[in-house]
Amino acid sequence: MAQRVVNFRGGEQIVIPWTLDKIITSHNPRRPIRKLQRQGHVPLELVHNLALSDDTAKNSEYIALIAQEPAIESLARSIRTIGQCQPIILRTFRSCVSKSAEGKEYEQRGGIAAGERRILAVALLEAERRVAIGKGETPNRDKPWTVDAIGWDMTVEEAGQIGWDENDQREQMTDLDYGERFDAKLREYNPVTQKPYTIQEVADIFGKNYHWVRGRAALPYLPIEHQQQVEDGTCNITEACTLALRHKAKALATEQEQADQVREDKGAAPAVPDQGVGDQPPAQPQPAKDTGGEPLPGRRARRATLALADVQALFDATPEANTERRQAFAEVMGLTLEQASKDSIARKEVKESRDAKAAERRARKGAA
Repeated sequence: MAQRVVNFRGGEQIVIPWTLDKIITSHNPRRPIRKLQRQGHVPLELVHNLALSDDTAKNSEYIALIAQEPAIESLARSIRTIGQCQPIILRTFRSCVSKSAEGKEYEQRGGIAAGERRILAVALLEAERRVAIGKGETPNRDKPWTVDAIGWDMTVEEAGQIGWDENDQREQMTDLDYGERFDAKLREYNPVTQKPYTIQEVADIFGKNYHWVRGRAALPYLPIEHQQQVEDGTCNITEACTLALRHKAKALATEQEQADQVREDKGAAPAVPDQGVGDQPPAQPQPAKDTGGEPLPGRRARRATLALADVQALFDATPEANTERRQAFAEVMGLTLEQASKDSIARKEVKESRDAKAAERRARKGAA
């Protein structure tokens, strides 16, 4: 039964309560329970295997695990108190649930495009309900908990993009969240070029700067304790990216060696760097293990900012041969080097015109 109607994709869509067991996959680019996922847990597996289990011991295990994620507990309390204010978005599809002599039986299932944290929170409430019933206590709800959702027929790519847009536009994503998304994109193939995406292509897709994407994409290769500093915002992000790039170079070199070894074992020639890939899709980045016990440097005090006119003056005064410095000033202004150079020429022409007119006025005054 429909609960309400909301605006979505340019029209009014019905919000329908979904049971948690019908949501079987996720396209969300963000890690909703990073601490538990680092321990090897998969969010939806926890929901199906523990929260929705008929065994109250497993329900209790889910509750204990989620206790490590205070944000999910807080969200669950909010949903229990005031309800689910925002529906989740699901990619709907048909899934085969049984086979018989008459044929296959299909049922509608959902994949998470946006709202995975809300599902984990509702699963916590359901686990608590089942534990209470098992103990003979009054449950937090008379019937099983459901999640309000908009079901939409979309592709996997569209679902991933919706998840990205929601996380990018709402709760501030951390540098590590960006890094994991960028690294995953760099491991995908561009259907246009038939090659893995380049850093510049990824930067263009997400509307970010090349160097910004390059540094963040290396962060998943940092040791776990350094990743925690990045997530907490207690380190200097520039130092973190610099160190991460070194760890990434070592990790990719190891990946290449392993891929070459596999190919040699199969009797094939080693892959040429940047021109070939292993027979298997690249693995997810593995955090480095050697830290030397040294934490990342803390955040530096914010320096005084320069007005745009001051940055433009510095750009104009920098010789054209110093491309690196001019490129840095262009990035500060949010321009490409080519556009910044054109603007600089225009500013110089205006200045020369003003100076010429001023000299002409002084000359007339002197003659008078």
